[in-house]
This record gives sequence, structure tokens and C-alpha cells, in this order.
Amino acid sequence: MGKRNGYEFTFNEERIWFEFDSLGPKGRIRKIVEFYDVKFAFNLAFGDMAADGEFDDENITDNGDIRAVIQTIANIIHHFCESHPGRKIYIEPVDSKRKALYNRIFKEKFEEIEPEFRVFGIDLGPLASEDYRSTKTYDAFLIEKIV
Repeated sequence: MGKRNGYEFTFNEERIWFEFDSLGPKGRIRKIVEFYDVKFAFNLAFGDMAADGEFDDENITDNGDIRAVIQTIANIIHHFCESHPGRKIYIEPVDSKRKALYNRIFKEKFEEIEPEFRVFGIDLGPLASEDYRSTKTYDAFLIEKIV
């Protein structure tokens, strides 16, 4: 899943905080992608910037531009991996709706993702990980850029 058209984004000096605007019927909504270190990987957190300037990863905007938002996040992951070679990215959905969405995205895009990233599916109870299989539903994902 190489870099493709998505929204333009900005980032901080450490390249762990990214921002972009979702554009749709509900207007311009500021989106945040943050990577933070959880020892074994960088956790990818995604959400909206709330009116008070805080990060909100539970709000569902439904601004009609999900494909552009997902592509922008994919582009951000590429940018992060270029800036932080060798680091893994951990993705855990915050709710069941996002779990279904993330599993659908990985299933639909796996043939594009696989040449560039190694993907592990994670079951959280009991804790187990394995090479990603599109026939399974996972609780979380671990991805690693192939160099």
C-alpha cells in the first residue's frame, strides 16, 4: 500500500504527531495521528481534535470521506516508518465498530500491504499473535516495514 493521494498532513519535529483535515458534508474536521512508545512498538492512536484542543479517539465523525482518511493514515504510516526505521507499529481499535473497520481494511488491502509490511494479527484474550490471515478477525495488529 504505497503512498497515494490522501489529505495533506503536517507533523512535529519528532515525527510522532501528525495532523490533517477531514473534508466532507460536516465541514472541516481536524484529525490527529499520534505514535507513542509502548516499549515493544509505537502505538498508533487516531482521532479528532476536540473543540477544547484535546485528542478524542472515541468520537465518530462520519464525514463521508473514510477512504481519503484511511489513505492519509496509510501515508502517515509510510512517513513514520521512513523517519523511524526498524520500529514496529501497534494498532488496537478503541471499540467494536473500529475493530470491524480495521479488520475489513486489512482484509481488503492486504495484497497491497504485504509487499511492504509484515503484519501480525493479535488476539488479546488469551494473548496470542500470528502472521496475519485474512480469514480471521483480530483484536489488534502489529505491523513492521520490510526493509
